[in-house]
Amino acid sequence: MDIVRKRIQPWHTFGLPYWWYRTVLSSTNEMRNRALRAQTVCPAMIAYLARLSVCRFDKQYVEHVLQTVKLTELSIRSQWYALLDIGLALYDLGERERGIVYLEQAATMSLDHQQEIGGNSYIALWLLCSRLNAKRHRDKRLQYASHADGRWTANINAKTALADKYIGDERFDEARAIVEELVASDSQYSLLMGDFYYAQRDFQNASRIYDGHQLAAIMDFSFAQFDYRRVSAYYLTGQEGKWKKQAKRIGRRLKWDRFYEAAYLQSEDVERIPAIDDYILRVRSKWLPLDFNRLGQYVRRLPRVAWKTFVWYRYQVLLGMFGLGMLFAALALLMKLFSESATVPSSPA
Repeated sequence: MDIVRKRIQPWHTFGLPYWWYRTVLSSTNEMRNRALRAQTVCPAMIAYLARLSVCRFDKQYVEHVLQTVKLTELSIRSQWYALLDIGLALYDLGERERGIVYLEQAATMSLDHQQEIGGNSYIALWLLCSRLNAKRHRDKRLQYASHADGRWTANINAKTALADKYIGDERFDEARAIVEELVASDSQYSLLMGDFYYAQRDFQNASRIYDGHQLAAIMDFSFAQFDYRRVSAYYLTGQEGKWKKQAKRIGRRLKWDRFYEAAYLQSEDVERIPAIDDYILRVRSKWLPLDFNRLGQYVRRLPRVAWKTFVWYRYQVLLGMFGLGMLFAALALLMKLFSESATVPSSPA
């Protein structure tokens, strides 16, 4: 169990993808303590090692789980959680295809064992569908999204996946009908209209839509794809100032963010442009290109990280505060005694 003794600190979460940032801060300390008390393989140990791999950007810990734990011997619920953690960890550490294999197993369990898994069973389907972005996975994404809508009718994953498939297959009339329906229901789906124009090579309209769109923090696994499509739309419409500014942002993000994956753009049907890549490389090769978006993320996360640091180490913090209080009290007493001794009049001869 020595491998579990390595600590994850709250400040390790500043640069994590959104899913892990929320997950690690919520229960990791308690998970580690349960794993240490168990002194054997348990669900808490598996979950902790997956988090440890992501926080240290080192897959050896999740590989340790795969080499030493027979997941099929766990309960249905524990196995589902383990597959989810392992799949997401591998995916975010750059092993996307391996990660999808485990996420797919978790999604299948969600469909087959919804009662045993409970209300969270939908999570695996959403996490899988949102990460099946490679063009070769479009049919699979549509299949799982349709399952999700069949079980949870309030979701519109199937329509989103179908629109994405039609856009990729250049069935533009069918794609437009679905995208317009989605945008009418919620403006957040306007990005699909941008992708629709981009696939039609109408880069002017695509750049106009990309201009006014900002991906939510929880969509950080799609940041590279979205950013590169936007810079390409600017470049292909001759907006030199805009494309260079956007390319600088990409270069800085690549320098600061280990989870910002540009290596998968080709598989996600995003055409690379040499001039853009050269400019990004020049920005990235600078000693310290400041990523102000990333700095802003750190500032926004600071209050929660600080609070969790206090919660995790409250006894040490309180003891330290008590010690400082006692130190200041002792110093104040010494200063008072020194002041009084200095003002005592000398006795007459």
